[in-house]
Amino acid sequence: MDAVQRALIKWLSAQDNKDQVMMASNGQSYTALELIQELENRTDLGEKLAMDIIVLTIDLLFRKKETI
Repeated sequence: MDAVQRALIKWLSAQDNKDQVMMASNGQSYTALELIQELENRTDLGEKLAMDIIVLTIDLLFRKKETI
């Protein structure tokens, strides 16, 4: 498991309501607990979530080329 997946699991685990829907994809809804399982089991969804977070972060950081 890589650092991004560990960070996502840590963040999701810290949520007060782990049964709240955190993400919807392809008509399917996922709670924090379900996303943690997807990340821990390194499923296709878990891998895609981690990659999407990396791409989003890079996009946000470089979009305006400003420091945060």
